[in-house]
Amino acid sequence: MEKASKNPSPEEICDLINSCTEKMKRYIAYKDNRRLAGLTLNQIEILHYVGGSASGTKLKDLIQKFRISKSLASQSVGRLVSHGYLKKSRSDSDARNILLFRTKKLARLCYKIKRLEKEYIYPLIQRIPNKELETLSKTLKCLSENFNRELA
Repeated sequence: MEKASKNPSPEEICDLINSCTEKMKRYIAYKDNRRLAGLTLNQIEILHYVGGSASGTKLKDLIQKFRISKSLASQSVGRLVSHGYLKKSRSDSDARNILLFRTKKLARLCYKIKRLEKEYIYPLIQRIPNKELETLSKTLKCLSENFNRELA
């Protein structure tokens, strides 16, 4: 008699997604310590988020995205500004808003991280059998769409 397969719980799925995300960031940092030296994983996440926007990112959006306090965000951003990865300015339309912009130094770092992903992460993904990879892709797209609906 065949054992009934137990579907993983939402908690188990959430733990797996978080674990994979964290391990991916750690793996990239581990594989190229020399270039990413001095940056914490949280700082790398912030840089990745701000680096994805050519038109600037509001500090308040960063606080909401990472669910961190204004104090912690200001401290982290201050360090990244002093290291030359970000520059900040007040919004022309509303001086209460602080805008964060990527610098050339950050653009170079984003390029390096993307290159590291291609070199180290892509091969790990390519080892997944095609059928499972297709299922994984569909599942992650569905989950992303669910998040988008909830955030709208």
